[in-house]
Amino acid sequence: MSESTLGEKGVCPSLNQEVTCFAGGNSHLMINIFIILKEILNNDKRTKLTKIMKTKILSIILIAFIFTACQSNEKKANKLIKDDLYKSLYDFASYEPVETIIDSAFSSIYRDSTILLYAYQVKAYGDKGHEYLEKMKEAKSTMEIWSDSYSSYGELKFDEAKNEFQENRDNVEKCIKEIKEIKKLIREEANKFPKKFIGWEAKHKFRCKTKGGNPTVANYLYVFDPHFKKIIYSEDTENETLEEVRRLIDVALK
Repeated sequence: MSESTLGEKGVCPSLNQEVTCFAGGNSHLMINIFIILKEILNNDKRTKLTKIMKTKILSIILIAFIFTACQSNEKKANKLIKDDLYKSLYDFASYEPVETIIDSAFSSIYRDSTILLYAYQVKAYGDKGHEYLEKMKEAKSTMEIWSDSYSSYGELKFDEAKNEFQENRDNVEKCIKEIKEIKKLIREEANKFPKKFIGWEAKHKFRCKTKGGNPTVANYLYVFDPHFKKIIYSEDTENETLEEVRRLIDVALK
């Protein structure tokens, strides 16, 4: 468990909500810990403990709680992940978990469904624009071939290539215009996007076999609600298309 996980108490307004967030759902355990800590700190006459002894006891209690909470959160995460992969892996029998790292999860523009949708649209227009550019190059090459021809056939081929060049240039300009408009929408969404604690995330590494039966190692990212009841987001961290889309978000924000 990382330091950011252990320090995420201030995100909840009430004590019950606070301890639930901190403990990943183990609120009763956390409340009991707070009661014990308060008893030790405020009841000097009854406990009759020195400052050093109280510090040691506090440390032991906190370490015990953190260890228990970490184990509990990882167990809950692995259960949800296993259930999810059971539905998606081609050969689930070959599934072998390697590592799960739990940390706090915060809202992110790179996982927001609206911003990602806009970014995928930018990619689609960009890909289409490149296709039109290639057709422009082909049309220009054809125009150059027939530019010196004086035959009616040669003039016909030149005019066809010229019209094709113009049509594809118009399409490129339309793509550029659409991309500019969508980038503007991305910036607007990003500017009003709230940064907040949303639950927990797990980086999960595992082995499995592909559809062709070849062994592979995969790395997935999962995001869970604050109580570890369900998965609210997941991704293959090695998805190249997703990485490209996120780079387009960065470009739009510059």
